Amino acid sequence: MYEKSPFIKQGNITNNKGQNVKTVNKAIRDAIIWYSYQRFAENNNLEDCYFISNNTKEFGKIGSKSSPKEMPYPLHPEIIKNNKITAYKNIHDFLAHNDEQIKRLFKDLHSKILSSELFDKVVEQLEDGIAEELINQYFAEEILSETYSFLSNMQPNGIHEDYFMQGYVDPLLFGNISDIRLSEVDVYGDSISVSVDVDVEMEVDIYIYNPVHDDLDEKFESYATDMVKVTENIVFLLPVDIEKELAVDNFSLRKYIEGNEPDYLSVEIIECENIDHTDMFREEEYEE
Repeated sequence: MYEKSPFIKQGNITNNKGQNVKTVNKAIRDAIIWYSYQRFAENNNLEDCYFISNNTKEFGKIGSKSSPKEMPYPLHPEIIKNNKITAYKNIHDFLAHNDEQIKRLFKDLHSKILSSELFDKVVEQLEDGIAEELINQYFAEEILSETYSFLSNMQPNGIHEDYFMQGYVDPLLFGNISDIRLSEVDVYGDSISVSVDVDVEMEVDIYIYNPVHDDLDEKFESYATDMVKVTENIVFLLPVDIEKELAVDNFSLRKYIEGNEPDYLSVEIIECENIDHTDMFREEEYEE
């Protein structure tokens, strides 16, 4: 302890005989606490350390008892050697002053539990119907709209090779999502990223160029109606909510996401397949 303050305090008092006597006050327990803590931090190269004690008389600078609430107090000059240590009077002051950092810490811990201990349960429950429910509840309209736009921009020969003449494709509005398959799940930052492959079935009217048209109204004529299946990859995000309890033993993803709407991220067309084609060269035409 090197016989120095704040844990060794020397002074003088007058005894009952009127003599001036030198005194030494040793706060051994406080010294052991502080120097053990400081040495541990130095030996392990720790940064951003926090020391919580209401004993400002021993650990704080003179006047530190009057430091503002919810703020750190200055350490005694003799023990301020390690400036990576910040002192607070109580837990409340520490939590209030470091509110944002603590929220980030808890969010990181929360995400880590979701991505490790609970990851298999998250995937299992998404596969067991939750992913399909979320798609149908929140994204079905957008997915059908994207499918409609994709098919509207196709040429007839993209629907089937029989349609080799110029024309256009007119999708019907009443398509439906026929299948949803979980593709990938990932937990990072503030979100659970969910990737699903979706099959959308939609009828399309095929209009073919009419070489004998008399006016613009007859330039294209309706030839056939085919059914196509468009496979798309959909990615959406479920928010990580640190306010929700993570019960490892009986975790329910449905309860965890309750009250928080997922965010739509992206859609990518994988393939388009004709599943009900009207043959352009029908046998009955040849028979006639």
